[in-house]
Amino acid sequence: MQSLHNGECLVRPAHPLIKNQTNTMAFDVTSHSLVPHHTKLTSSDKEKLLQEHGLASKRLPRITKTDPAIIHLKPQAGDVIKVERKSPTAGTAYYYRVVIDG
Repeated sequence: MQSLHNGECLVRPAHPLIKNQTNTMAFDVTSHSLVPHHTKLTSSDKEKLLQEHGLASKRLPRITKTDPAIIHLKPQAGDVIKVERKSPTAGTAYYYRVVIDG
């Protein structure tokens, strides 16, 4: 570790974000085995989902549009992302997130 002039230590992050010259991620996180599959719902699918469950999109859990798992989908605030997770008991479990700026 490097020491600063006031005695504090610099801490390096365990996994720094590596960006290439075009300011995009150099590592595709979507290919990692622990990252579930993400898809962006169409407007009609979003409305159908919210209507079926009697929800407003603001009641869904949030995900930022800059999240590495969805950035390739080019999401906009208000879009709904479907997350498909493999489950040993349920087979495939579906979760939904609303995209926010941030």
